[in-house]
Amino acid sequence: MKCHMLASRRRCTTILCLYEGVKMLSYARLTVVLVKITELLRVMFAILAIGRLHAAAHLPCRSTADKIMDSTVVSAFNPYDDDQGGLYLPLLPVDPSDMYAMVTPGGTDPLGRRLQVVRFSKGDIRQIRKALISLDVKILEVLDSRTLLVFGRLDAVKGVVTAYNGLMAKYEPGFKITPEASVLAEEASALSSPTRRRRNQRRSLQADSGGSPPHPDRRSGRSERAYVSSAFDAVQIWDTHSYDRPQSSFGELQNGGGEARRRRRSVQERRNDSRTAGRGNGSSSSGGGSSNTRWVNLYGISVQIVQELYPDVLRTIKQDWPGALASYLGLGDEHPCMPIFVGEALYSTTSPELQIYVCKEDYGMAVEWLSYMHITKLIEPVLNAEPVNAIAGWILQTGNLTQQQFTNPTGGLKPYWGANLWGQGTIVGVTDQGLDMSQCYFIDDKYRPGSLRSMFVGNPPRLYLPNHRKVVQYVTPETTGAICVASISNSRVRLLRLLNYDDGIGTGWFGASDQSHGTHVAGSIAGAILNSTGGIMLDAGTGVAPMARISFFGTASPRLSAPLKIPSPVDDKILSVSVVSYRRTYHVKKAKLLFRDIDSIETRMDLNG
Repeated sequence: MKCHMLASRRRCTTILCLYEGVKMLSYARLTVVLVKITELLRVMFAILAIGRLHAAAHLPCRSTADKIMDSTVVSAFNPYDDDQGGLYLPLLPVDPSDMYAMVTPGGTDPLGRRLQVVRFSKGDIRQIRKALISLDVKILEVLDSRTLLVFGRLDAVKGVVTAYNGLMAKYEPGFKITPEASVLAEEASALSSPTRRRRNQRRSLQADSGGSPPHPDRRSGRSERAYVSSAFDAVQIWDTHSYDRPQSSFGELQNGGGEARRRRRSVQERRNDSRTAGRGNGSSSSGGGSSNTRWVNLYGISVQIVQELYPDVLRTIKQDWPGALASYLGLGDEHPCMPIFVGEALYSTTSPELQIYVCKEDYGMAVEWLSYMHITKLIEPVLNAEPVNAIAGWILQTGNLTQQQFTNPTGGLKPYWGANLWGQGTIVGVTDQGLDMSQCYFIDDKYRPGSLRSMFVGNPPRLYLPNHRKVVQYVTPETTGAICVASISNSRVRLLRLLNYDDGIGTGWFGASDQSHGTHVAGSIAGAILNSTGGIMLDAGTGVAPMARISFFGTASPRLSAPLKIPSPVDDKILSVSVVSYRRTYHVKKAKLLFRDIDSIETRMDLNG
């Protein structure tokens, strides 16, 4: 048996195990035998299903080959029912998970299309692709060179598979769940029993009665001293107490009213009322159903949806899935663990996605329910974003990553650094949104960040710092022209005014937040923190060339909600600036001129500063 990684666009999410002898089976011979033993197979399928469920806990992968064979067996002797409103489903075997999709609005495709895995051992894959597309079968993923994940009517897929002597299998709910989501679901299962849920709720209510946000450990019923690292520590949290939390666009996407939106608003208003009362008197509100109100953390689940679904299906998902999932979890309208849906990416034409936030004890059941839906393709956790420059550096410098390097990326010198290649004497030109020079990876104690704005000279405004440890130059766009800015009054555009350099807009293009894209890019290239002796302190955010320096061109103003401003022509207005910075810094008297008019640009900059 050999295993092939199923490479999706996001990650390898499951294992496809194919027996070498599958291609040797005779489809015709198998059909004759199966017609004679139909009743026996009904019993066998039930036994095999139970056996595979038990074996799944002990095997590193579930055998897709078995599923492919099962589907081939089914299609060999079970006709498709044409009298079910266009929904073509095999009569055998019956999958209980299908019932959840069928009773959930939007859980199935109106055209009866299903997710299927198909594999072809022979034939031109380009011709097979054309045959599938001609029957309105969508190819969603190329799992390997001969295996596809498709979405189409079962009779259409079956026709192509039969014509090219291939194999097909249902894309099982378990195949949609990534290993990370499986680990979280397993951990959550220990908290999902009704007895454990009630105990956790009582402890949380007791902890929250003081009117202050409880410690996360108390919220889950554990002692602070007994806290144990959890897989959920890496999952993005929606804190129902904090106002600085991910903003759900689910309610905003509703067209008009909608029971789901009213229900969500009602629950949130009760939470806010209870929260306000608790702050005022030091205790939770005692009325209006507040006995169930508590501060909870909801944990994120990301669900990839099949592309190009009808808008009506997407609207149904937004309106009806929250209530359907809550019902499956056994949650009432006032329960603090009511799931929150974020659907800002649901209408994407390339990778539609839905995010759901649920309580930890509900995580496994929520993942299970989502996997049952016929139009969900992949389920994974919403993970916290963390800097991984140190890990990425090992991959860039070695082409590999060991477990030890992943666990302790700063435990040793990378090969280039070990060869004393740290970026010494190199200036890297970076053009991006903005750079936060007060950030610890760039700050130089010889220069006060607040005073740098007053040191800009010339036009384009230029901050020239040849002795700065990290940023030798910071340039913003020219301000000889005026910038047109709309003045807003009473929700109307009242007038347009012109801002020029005299308005201070030139220096207004300087700087950015520590979370800006420009700060991130420059840090990945050359960011470095200094230790107490002036040496470089290696950590998870150290750049690939920590001794290099940056010549930065900022193309966006932190003061204006405007798009990037890219001066034209780029070679004269941007690229030449970094070359001039290099020549000035190292007093190069003779250098090959790579850009037109570079001498005149340098002369102008000399006159200005």
